[in-house]
Amino acid sequence: MFKKKEYFMLLGIGIGVFFIVFFVTYFIMRKVTPEPEYGAPQGLGQVAREVGSQNIKEQGIKEQAVLPDIKQITIKSMTSIELMLIDETGRLVETQSLDPLTLISYDEKTLKQKFNPCEIIKFTEEKVVLQKVVKGSSVEPHYTLGIQDGVLCIIERGEANQFIKLGIDVNQFSRQTYSALLKEEIHITSQEREKLLKNATYIETILQSYEGE
Repeated sequence: MFKKKEYFMLLGIGIGVFFIVFFVTYFIMRKVTPEPEYGAPQGLGQVAREVGSQNIKEQGIKEQAVLPDIKQITIKSMTSIELMLIDETGRLVETQSLDPLTLISYDEKTLKQKFNPCEIIKFTEEKVVLQKVVKGSSVEPHYTLGIQDGVLCIIERGEANQFIKLGIDVNQFSRQTYSALLKEEIHITSQEREKLLKNATYIETILQSYEGE
């Protein structure tokens, strides 16, 4: 039997040995086990962001390459052009045919600027339809050149067409001009109309401009 004094001595030694073994084992494990690299997650995140950004750029390039070229539509020499005049109630008053040669190579935006405030109803290479609202009870007159009784005339178009003969034989004109006069495709302004009424030979200047287009 151990004496009481010896018993406490052995207990103290045992406790001391336990703590020594514990601390030795703890320090050995700290040296063997590597500490986590806290900077690694941030590096991986940066790499992930760079990879994701690169994938988005590559996807954008692929989508851009797939997009088809959009062909710009313009007026050609064979394009049919109509100008529809309507009153304020929407009733069709008159339909005019415009010469495509005077508007050749116009795109929709350019045509809209030239014929403002007309509304473009249809715009294709085959056919263009413009619409204009005419205010008031009467239609604003416009002028074309044509043929009546074998002579050149001014056609004043409005609610009722009026023909003003200029006394010039149309057989002297070229085949192209004669055909355009038959179809009444040559449009003139009110200023040109006044000049023709004062001097019919002014037609040469108008035709030079028309045939040169």
